[in-house]
Amino acid sequence: MQTYIRNTILLISIFCCTALVAQDEPRPVISSTSIGGGSSYIYDTYLSPLVYKGYNIQLNHERIVGIPRWSKDFYFQQQVKLNYSNGENLAHNNNTMAGIITYDGGVIYKLNKKGVVNFFAGGSGSAELGFIYNSRNGNNPATAKTMINLNANLMATYTLKLGNYPIFMRAQASTPFAGVFFSPQFGQSYYEIFGLGNSKGVVKFGSFHNQQAVNSLVTMDFPVGSVAIRLGYYLNFYKTEANYITTKMITNNIMIGITKEFRLIPPKASSKSGIYN
Repeated sequence: MQTYIRNTILLISIFCCTALVAQDEPRPVISSTSIGGGSSYIYDTYLSPLVYKGYNIQLNHERIVGIPRWSKDFYFQQQVKLNYSNGENLAHNNNTMAGIITYDGGVIYKLNKKGVVNFFAGGSGSAELGFIYNSRNGNNPATAKTMINLNANLMATYTLKLGNYPIFMRAQASTPFAGVFFSPQFGQSYYEIFGLGNSKGVVKFGSFHNQQAVNSLVTMDFPVGSVAIRLGYYLNFYKTEANYITTKMITNNIMIGITKEFRLIPPKASSKSGIYN
């Protein structure tokens, strides 16, 4: 299991290091920060056999940077997401809270040279750290949620023009195909794991057989002066089954934010980013 963790961290480091490439060449950048809210679905049998539904708040920061030294069709993309959920059971007599911070960074490549719609594919490494807390539990009131994954990414962009006014539209989805995640044994306390050292089997190799997840988004950027107003929809779905414990979390959020396009080293040509061209 240590080999899985070491190899996964190594591959994520390789993905993230690409952000440092081509410091001496003009690089198109899209930077966006958005906030929003929506619904949440929380189910974790370590804490409760019940489903908890409620609201979710999400804060998201995204940065897409061109890598011209490789090719004008390569981009480094990174996202940082912060999610907080609060839900009640069906009887409305107990609630569960969850908080997760996620970092995702990797490379995407433009597949087509010309076309009305641009298509991209790539891979990324992600790390998540969070918790789920049940207010009624006594011995085991909370459980940690931490995972490291390698993901496959697909993206499409399109520029809709209303006269001379452009609206930049994008759809993207990613799913993990290999990684590691933490899961205690069913009924096992955290004192047993960290106090008594009974940690055998709590770190699991994750793939499609025991971990299914989809992170998808649709965004529209409306230029206003030197920036753009971003409207977006984010769907986060995550499910694991390990050590006789099932965890399932779903959030749906409507987002609003600000997007800025620029060049790290201003060129003589237009500063418009290439992912919509």
